[in-house]
Amino acid sequence: MIVTVENLHPIAAESPETRQQRVEDLQRIAGQQLNRKSLLVFHILKNYADDCCKFAPMIAIDNILVSDEIVKEQFVCDLGKCKGACCVDGDAGAPLAKAELEKINEVFNAVLPYLNAESKKEIERQGRYVYDREFGWVTPTIKSKVCVYGIKDAAGIVKCGIEQAYLDGKVEWKKPISCHLFPVITKESKRSDNVYVNYEPREDSCKAACSLGKKLKVPVYVFLKEALVRKFGQKFYDALDATAKHLNTTPNP
Repeated sequence: MIVTVENLHPIAAESPETRQQRVEDLQRIAGQQLNRKSLLVFHILKNYADDCCKFAPMIAIDNILVSDEIVKEQFVCDLGKCKGACCVDGDAGAPLAKAELEKINEVFNAVLPYLNAESKKEIERQGRYVYDREFGWVTPTIKSKVCVYGIKDAAGIVKCGIEQAYLDGKVEWKKPISCHLFPVITKESKRSDNVYVNYEPREDSCKAACSLGKKLKVPVYVFLKEALVRKFGQKFYDALDATAKHLNTTPNP
């Protein structure tokens, strides 16, 4: 069952905190009405902390709120064009869940031989992971650019050294989930157990991936199936897939 709710009317002057609370109240009420057993699709603010007042459809599966761009937009990484820019550019290293700190410790000795001298030196100086005031635990970077776990291949493409060790059968952990999910970004609510899932490709470095996705007609959520299942589980992905198919076959009013 899919239900559309359009009774959230934001006021331009209201605070981001008030707007966020209204979004969460709507999600809670809708869930209660349907005994939390149905798949909900409703209109809420895409970025509840922004100053804009535009509506954008989002998909709610239990406590997970997914931007509809994830099922409507198309994306396929084009490493030959971007050269692994997501491992290089950013305000900090890759975000790490607290449980992933121990994962890094577990795989570290197996990954270390893949890293260059500069990365090893930086890890010795900073540690295997660092705490950032804005982003929490993250991987260290070299001069605030490339991730210390990044490795460059013969074609000049920066890839993940942890993932390479995984592909070579040296470790069982593929890489941080934030890296696996990119260009999808997840954020946990500070007020509830809600998780917000947004599509945030980088304007310049992801242009080629957006073009390739459109050429191949691969939706974002399909390209990221493995990562989404890893993060949220198979049942979540199946519900998201069913919603995507419904939205793509339902004519616009």
